[in-house]
Amino acid sequence: RAAPPWRRHPCIIFSSFLLLTAAAVCLPPLAVRARLLLVLRPGAFLAWQLALPPFQPPAGYCEAFGAQRLPLGGGVVVWQGVRRLAEGLGDGGSEAEPDRETRQDLDSADPDLDLENGSGSGSGVSSGSDAAPALASEAGSVPGVGMPADNGVDVLAAWPWGGDSADSVAARLVDNMTVEEAGRLVQGVGWRASVLPRGWYVASVLGVPRLSVPSLHMQDAAHGFRTLWPEQAGQATAWPCLLALGATWDATLARAYGAGVAAEFRAKGANVLLGPSVNVHRVARNGRNAEYLSGEEPSLGAVLTAAYVRGVQSENVAAVVKHFALNSQETFRNSGDSVADERTLWEVYYPPFQAAVEVGVASVMCAYNKINGTHACGSRALLLRDLRGRMGFRGWVMSDWWAVHGGANVAAAGVDQNLPGNDGWFDPDELAAQAEDSSGQGDDAAPPAVVGQGWTGPEPVRGRRHGLLGGMATRVLAGALRSGALTSQSCTAGCNCGPLMLQAVASSPGHRALARQIAGASVVLLKNSAPGPMLSGSAAGDRPETGAGVASGGLRTPALPLPPGARVVLLGAACDAKPIGGAGGSSAEADATGFSDGTAGGAGADSADGGAGRNTAGAGGGNGVGPGGAGGNGSTGSGALPPSDGDGSGPASGSLPPSDTRAADWTAGDYYTVGGSSRVLFRRAASVRSGLLSAGVRIVAHYSGQDPAEAAAAAAGADVAIACGGGVTQEASDRPHLRLDQHDFLSSLAAQTQPERAAGRFPPLVTVALAPGAILTDWADASDAVVLLFLGGEATGDAIADVLTGRLNPTGRLPVTLPMSESDVTPPTASPRVVYTEGVHHAWRGLQGKPVRFPFGHGLSYTTFKYSWGEPPPAVLRPLGLRGGEATGARGTGARGGREGGAVHAGLA
Repeated sequence: RAAPPWRRHPCIIFSSFLLLTAAAVCLPPLAVRARLLLVLRPGAFLAWQLALPPFQPPAGYCEAFGAQRLPLGGGVVVWQGVRRLAEGLGDGGSEAEPDRETRQDLDSADPDLDLENGSGSGSGVSSGSDAAPALASEAGSVPGVGMPADNGVDVLAAWPWGGDSADSVAARLVDNMTVEEAGRLVQGVGWRASVLPRGWYVASVLGVPRLSVPSLHMQDAAHGFRTLWPEQAGQATAWPCLLALGATWDATLARAYGAGVAAEFRAKGANVLLGPSVNVHRVARNGRNAEYLSGEEPSLGAVLTAAYVRGVQSENVAAVVKHFALNSQETFRNSGDSVADERTLWEVYYPPFQAAVEVGVASVMCAYNKINGTHACGSRALLLRDLRGRMGFRGWVMSDWWAVHGGANVAAAGVDQNLPGNDGWFDPDELAAQAEDSSGQGDDAAPPAVVGQGWTGPEPVRGRRHGLLGGMATRVLAGALRSGALTSQSCTAGCNCGPLMLQAVASSPGHRALARQIAGASVVLLKNSAPGPMLSGSAAGDRPETGAGVASGGLRTPALPLPPGARVVLLGAACDAKPIGGAGGSSAEADATGFSDGTAGGAGADSADGGAGRNTAGAGGGNGVGPGGAGGNGSTGSGALPPSDGDGSGPASGSLPPSDTRAADWTAGDYYTVGGSSRVLFRRAASVRSGLLSAGVRIVAHYSGQDPAEAAAAAAGADVAIACGGGVTQEASDRPHLRLDQHDFLSSLAAQTQPERAAGRFPPLVTVALAPGAILTDWADASDAVVLLFLGGEATGDAIADVLTGRLNPTGRLPVTLPMSESDVTPPTASPRVVYTEGVHHAWRGLQGKPVRFPFGHGLSYTTFKYSWGEPPPAVLRPLGLRGGEATGARGTGARGGREGGAVHAGLA
């Protein structure tokens, strides 16, 4: 396939930038000229990279780690390399023995280190040769990959000063590095312009084999290990989004989630997990809200963030909390200036980050936006005063991708690592020549008197050599050491990680079961009312004795859970939507009118051999879970994929495009995952329909069109009608509105059938919302029951089925408010200046006393609970009318078992 023009003619692009740069230098006034050069420099640098050969690691680098150079993906051999930014594309030095001048320099820095004999004061560490370190094990190979399984390097334990703290070990290591070696740790390598070569991690940082310091391999993680290429689909678990995790209100599940994802990172060769994303929601339409764990509440975010970080780092993977700070909208994502006062920062937007710091998070990622006039990646007040000084953070600060807007000045402001590293800003020699600020804060970042004069946190982590560069490299190593990220490396960046990245299967039945458990625990039962009386006549002849809405004594009962044996009709294409790059939602095929046949003739059993890929009423049907029928689900086979999602005419706001089109757009999302850097490709059927079929629910028909009258006709005679709606969200843009794609369809269907349901002539209507964040739920008033799941990953269908059938008692609680209208919530701004005028009265706090559709914290259960205090509440809460009781927490009082948790939120006006 021909390369695109920008790849075929990089010199033309570079020449154009040169002309623009020349114009910027010669024509405008000095102030304008400086700004133009600042803007044009990164673009010119990136364009210039397209004309360069692929990166190559320093001579002897891979061999020093005992790694073979392997093709990254089976195509053209592309190697990762190190770049001396001040010198263009250089060889980055060599991993052979240091020259005499360098050896003398290192010896004088650390007299205890014997480079000739590879030993220090207490251990024998091979550090003066390009041979593999003496500590590296002769591990076997990963089956089917053909590469070392484990380099076995544990720097903290094996280094001669292993009994010291991570900070002192890191400082000693950096003291014994050359400037080039220390420079490797503060910038990533591998990207060419904005193109990530096939088989690479989204960021890679070269190691120093001479000192047994392994490389760092980073990957996005908001839905699990990010997959970038089609063949990776299914290799990693597509976990529920972090907002769904927030809806569990369960710290135990948060820790298990973090540990599960981190284990898959290790299996894929990565040791730095770019998460959790914890920004407190301000703008309800923010395109990345589904990625943000905290929802609208900082205290909820703080509890879950701490648990998640502990889980990740329990697996010897470094966690990176992001995006610090005030990253509240995607509109003006790179140029927005978030303006907020101190109280708002500390009471609303800092707590989740502070919680991560308190449990020892390895790294913090600074955001794209500005804060009070200064880019977050370059703000002394944000990074030095607040993060390091007041919070006491001791790890390293990394930039978001291409979020750095300067060189040594940005590094001096607190950014330790420039990622992905190919924009030309961090020059190791320049950084080494600049002395590090002795206070660690900078002249303009002294804490105010209310905090106390001078440094309020622990002694800053600094290096003792190489000036500013030494401190930066020391903090990177210290954070990596404390988190365990440098233990048990399974590949080396730039040498042999491609097979793990592209071939290793990290998911497992256990992880998929955990993902289902978490997704199920996050399902929120918004409404569960009793529908009209039982149908009469022939339509009710074969209903179960206690069908939905009717108890055996004739009393009305809630619509959910579904009664055993109920005949179910699905309404709407969202019930069976196909994930990006994956198999169809199930094996049903809609005809031109939007109808599909029933899935359960006779006894309603699924076909064991996959059938013919079509569900046929009266013939056993099936969801194709066997060896893969032609066009069926084929979860263990290779059934042909349908060309589109079967969305009929699609919703008014635009239907989902065909799967292959969506996969080509990295920002595209679906009803299961967030689009952008969060997306995890998977092939398992994840739809509501597939989950219900797997649970044995008797689906007699599925109408996938958009006509409410036709949908109502399709549901006539069924026991329960389940209507589905979904919404998509993505990185790089905010949602245009809060409506689901099927909002109008759901509203019209609920309103038109409500009189018939009240009279008992139409089955109960259950609405399922697959939500990308806060949504409008006008249709809920006329629905009998409503369940909501924030983008649930590959377990979506199973989780919904678990709740609908009653296998799982719903325990989810809203981490956001569902408003009455768009005007009740904060929209994205129309200009880059984003002023937080509401202060601490944001989101649900700002809606006190106003009507909302469903409030923050809302969530129903199939059973009942009684709350009481075990001891008198704190004095500050007594004015609220709370009094002590006899029991602690919640006690179940219903006929069904269930779980419940409680929280009291109190604050000063």
